[in-house]
Amino acid sequence: MNYWIVTDTHFGHVDRMVELCDRPEDYQEKILYNISLNVKPEDIFICLGDVVLNSKIESEAHRLLLLAAPCSSRWLILGNHDKKSMAWYRDKGWDTAVESICLNIYGKKILLSHKPQQVPDGYLNIHGHCHNKDGGKTGEDVLGEGKNLLIAMEHEYKPYLLRGLVEYVNAKKY
Repeated sequence: MNYWIVTDTHFGHVDRMVELCDRPEDYQEKILYNISLNVKPEDIFICLGDVVLNSKIESEAHRLLLLAAPCSSRWLILGNHDKKSMAWYRDKGWDTAVESICLNIYGKKILLSHKPQQVPDGYLNIHGHCHNKDGGKTGEDVLGEGKNLLIAMEHEYKPYLLRGLVEYVNAKKY
């Protein structure tokens, strides 16, 4: 079983994502394709928020994202654009929809959140939200505390393997 993470897919927001984050116009298709290549039925799929930014396609965007991830469990960490009730997201197919979640896994205490959070010593915060703005890049410590790890879809449009992120952090000696 693997834990796969995506964030800030922003389906239905193509024009702005192309402009603001230099995404290709087909980024939605790339994300869905790469999820379907990686996520297996025994895996856990986690989205760190901001699935969609277009109320006209909101239900369809969630359906397509979850269809691409035929896994054992689907977790949504609510982002700043996720304004529906937790029950609405569960009704759309998410097994859980929460503000954040803490895991003790792979030798780390990990807080998964949408935005960067200050965390106690011994914890790692894995988050999205910042995209690639202002030169930000995957692996950046946005708060400069040595405890935060930004992941951004703009760098390959693929889901991130949680174990791989922890190995990256361990190699950098966070």
